[in-house]
Amino acid sequence: MEKEIKIVRENICKACERVGRKPEEVLLIGVSKTKPYAAVQEAYSYGIRDFGENKVQEIRDKFALLQEDALLQKEAPSFHMIGSLQKNKVKISSRSSKDDSFH
Repeated sequence: MEKEIKIVRENICKACERVGRKPEEVLLIGVSKTKPYAAVQEAYSYGIRDFGENKVQEIRDKFALLQEDALLQKEAPSFHMIGSLQKNKVKISSRSSKDDSFH
């Protein structure tokens, strides 16, 4: 995973250079949907702080686990809802993360 993240960051830098933007203006979101919590921990260890999920239940479960994770409490990651959201899941999502974002 470390190698892939490094490649993505390099590609972001190259793209920003081509269009005259600063790389720090680009938010890299690690898509953690269908991945176990251990993958979130690993990506976090390589500097990823924003994660994308497409299921509210996954955000809720991973958010609950991070509350117990001393490493991630130092700089808590943000979860972003990617894709569509069913109407009946809106209340659950608003209670699952302090930094809800929907894309």
